[in-house]
Amino acid sequence: MLGKVSGGGLLHTEMAAATEQVVRLFHQAHLTPPAGVARLQDFLGPKLHNALRVWHEAGLPSPDGVLHVLEDPATEPVLLHGDAVGFNLLRSGDELALIDPAGVCGPAEFDAARWVARCLAVTGPSALSGLTETALSADPSLSRRLFDVCVAVELVIEVRHRTTSPGVFLSIGAPAQTFTADTRRLTEAVAHRLTGGRLIGRTP
Repeated sequence: MLGKVSGGGLLHTEMAAATEQVVRLFHQAHLTPPAGVARLQDFLGPKLHNALRVWHEAGLPSPDGVLHVLEDPATEPVLLHGDAVGFNLLRSGDELALIDPAGVCGPAEFDAARWVARCLAVTGPSALSGLTETALSADPSLSRRLFDVCVAVELVIEVRHRTTSPGVFLSIGAPAQTFTADTRRLTEAVAHRLTGGRLIGRTP
């Protein structure tokens, strides 16, 4: 079916540069979810369960406490893409189109946050602050606090992948050096957002 669609996938190395355009595209796609759509916290549950084992063994702060933020009844859920990455976008000229959505609902911040976290596989952790500002500027309706929570949760999952399944990232063009010192720097970024950023209390 994709062979009949105009355009080609966005290269992994092009993701960071496309952040502003992609976040605006997410904003347009965030519709009111129909009844019966899976919740984001249920969608992330199995991935976080596996990631937590790695994090607990390393003595890192647990992200358990941030999940209640994703379930805040004051946050109006939207229909999310849920799997933001370059190969789930098609580029035709200057236009981008989303494909292959996960079909979940939750806070609008999640799509942009997952995109930014996954960009770091190529850019390295030093780009986190700049990409955060680009994303929040592209869609001023996003809450910085919720965005930071979603980035932290996604980075927990990514660090687990880097630690246990680096081939997953290498297969889409991520440089090998991101699985050494950069992975440790990602864990430090998560720890800051979970504790130094005062998103949750201190882990016992």
